[in-house]
Amino acid sequence: PRQVARMSEPQLPVIPRAVCVYCASSKSCDPQHHADAYRLGELLAGDGRTVIYGGSKSGSMGAVANGALAAGGQVAPGHKVELLHCPA
Repeated sequence: PRQVARMSEPQLPVIPRAVCVYCASSKSCDPQHHADAYRLGELLAGDGRTVIYGGSKSGSMGAVANGALAAGGQVAPGHKVELLHCPA
């Protein structure tokens, strides 16, 4: 039988210990949601996690990123991460 050429799969970026968080970018929700998102960012950064988020600077989305950055963590906007591969 004839062999069919297969395209190799592209190497996917691996962001170790990353957590993807998507939440509202609206400023019109309960301020406690923003405070909780900020704290979540702090906790994730404190655990050495990279926070992948929706990319907005406002609302809970911005708060989670700001919390991570304030705690010395790393963030990556999700719209710039085409595809993530999380090894099992």
